[in-house]
Amino acid sequence: MKTLVMVGAGHSNLIAINALVGNLQADIRIVLVSDVLKAPYSGMLPGFMAGYYEEDQIVFDLKKISESCGISFIHAEVKYIHTASSKITLSTGEVIGYDCLSVNTGIHPHKIKCDHQGEEHLIYVKPLSRLIPKWTHFLKEKSNLQIAVIGAGSAGCEIAAAISIRTGCKITLFTKNQEILPELPESARKKARTQLRKLDIQVQTQTEVVSYLLGNIICDKGHTFSANYVFVTTGAVPNPIPGNLKCDPKGFLITNEKLLVEGADNIFATGDCISFNNHPLPKAGVYAVRQGKVLAINIQAYFSRLPMVSYKPQKKFLKILLIGNKLALATRGHLSIMNRLAWILKVYLDKKFMKRYQR
Repeated sequence: MKTLVMVGAGHSNLIAINALVGNLQADIRIVLVSDVLKAPYSGMLPGFMAGYYEEDQIVFDLKKISESCGISFIHAEVKYIHTASSKITLSTGEVIGYDCLSVNTGIHPHKIKCDHQGEEHLIYVKPLSRLIPKWTHFLKEKSNLQIAVIGAGSAGCEIAAAISIRTGCKITLFTKNQEILPELPESARKKARTQLRKLDIQVQTQTEVVSYLLGNIICDKGHTFSANYVFVTTGAVPNPIPGNLKCDPKGFLITNEKLLVEGADNIFATGDCISFNNHPLPKAGVYAVRQGKVLAINIQAYFSRLPMVSYKPQKKFLKILLIGNKLALATRGHLSIMNRLAWILKVYLDKKFMKRYQR
């Protein structure tokens, strides 16, 4: 019996599992290893925070998914990958051998300096599994609060909008960049700026937050801002897995165009934790979805000893962001629209994606 071990329940691994079940040779078993039992879907998280979804609508129940797929599930953290012997050591002390390994363990944010008083009020958006209980606790204290959201990319703008919709709190968005949403075209940024103003969300550009002390945001230029809670969406550090896998200077696993980790012919890696061809991709779910399809093909090719296909990152893709009360901003290339129809389309696509796994 051969063993395929999937480490982490990111989009790529779940998509690959869905494609592989029933299509691999009968003598190959699949084992999913995750340090969480339920993995939130990032695309629906802002809608959940805005109050449009219940928690069970936006999470992948990994135990149920594994049972329905007929694969093994182990709730544990991977402590070490032994590449020479093709084994992994788990936090439970168990050692598992693998013939093929797929790593999709995600990222966590850079930590911001804070005092003991601020630890409970400093909320990191990643990992998502830890955000949900903190968000539930926050909602109990939501009245008349001043909120800071650090980072004004897609995640930061969506989180700020969601908090505003749900609570009506006074919100300030901080970014070290000259503009919000630097990854989007100017037409989209203009629409977003207008909508954030309508939500009474203040924006501080070219302002880097360095610490959160005594209930105050402290910025690189010495300015301070009062904040009862701080939500952090910036920074991307890969979740470390000790071993001797090839990484770039920041710790991201280096993969080739086949999604194989450099120097390892039986270890794949996908999602936010990789440096693709030594060139990091933007941290966006659309890349992971495409990678999941290629991953499934190449895992089959590995076991069948057939040629593998190359992953080619898409240059243009549809991106839809929550930006107001059931209002979304949709972009593709240089085109952008902002209306309720974009929100309806987002809801449809997200629910369609989740339906594959909520059996």
